[in-house]
Amino acid sequence: ALVRQLNDDLEKARIAAGLIPLRGTGVVFQLQDSLQPTAPGRNEDDYRVSARDIRTVIEELWLAGADAISVNGERMTTSTAILDIGASILVNSAFLAQPYQISAIGPKDLYDRVSASQGFADFLRARSETYGIQVSFFQPDAVDVPAFAGTVSLRFAHPAATPGPGS
Repeated sequence: ALVRQLNDDLEKARIAAGLIPLRGTGVVFQLQDSLQPTAPGRNEDDYRVSARDIRTVIEELWLAGADAISVNGERMTTSTAILDIGASILVNSAFLAQPYQISAIGPKDLYDRVSASQGFADFLRARSETYGIQVSFFQPDAVDVPAFAGTVSLRFAHPAATPGPGS
């Protein structure tokens, strides 16, 4: 029984760390650069999907109850970085090109939850109406989120001190 419990705990930890691929109900958002010409006096970078755009969608999905998220097949973990690098976006250690597909597994009503966020709706409306960023979503029967493909090594992490008896 103890070994079974340890194996169950290990499996839960591996899932939480993103080390196991998952399949389940969810939603997929797709973001693409604008096809509109850059307006006079505007920055052409505003018409491209940015790392900030992707981070915003991911944050809203986490807040809505997502259990696992990937961007173009790159699994989000606690150590994932999403950065603008020229015309592409770096996620984990992979350079990604558009279209950017953000896949999330979560409760059956995940899309309803995320779309109920007024801040998220305002963000999408501003990016799509002002700059023409193309945003679409779909809810397939099942969403696949792959396992994290990188290495897991935390150089600066250490266990938190726990209070002892009498503390």
